[in-house]
Amino acid sequence: MSMFFDNHVLMEGEQALLSAWSNNEFNVMLAITTSSPRVIFVTEEGGIVPNFDIRRNGMTVTSLIWHPIIQALAIGWQDGNVTLWNEDERLTKDDKTVHSSAVTNITFSADGSRMVTGDTKGTCSVWRTHKGMTPVC
Repeated sequence: MSMFFDNHVLMEGEQALLSAWSNNEFNVMLAITTSSPRVIFVTEEGGIVPNFDIRRNGMTVTSLIWHPIIQALAIGWQDGNVTLWNEDERLTKDDKTVHSSAVTNITFSADGSRMVTGDTKGTCSVWRTHKGMTPVC
């Protein structure tokens, strides 16, 4: 049986652009990219997690997906940067060496051991994600 709840998220003048639900059944969170630009985190009850967001010098988020196993969020940015955010430690790991244009697609393998990214210039990359984020090709 599935249950869905409808909660209004007050974002005070910001517009939601992209969103992604976490896969963790013990700590369900919604990541939302906004027009400010930043990534905010919302609880299952609709409350924004206080005093925490992810920003990158005015860069817009272009893709967003949660890791299928662990509580980690992959973020693609308009300048080609890829960020992997770990919810347990609230730390980010960034890589700008692979992409030189907006990262438009991110997906994980079913077991979460690999991540594939693609950008607007047609560059695709495969990453190891078992210990952070390492480009494979």
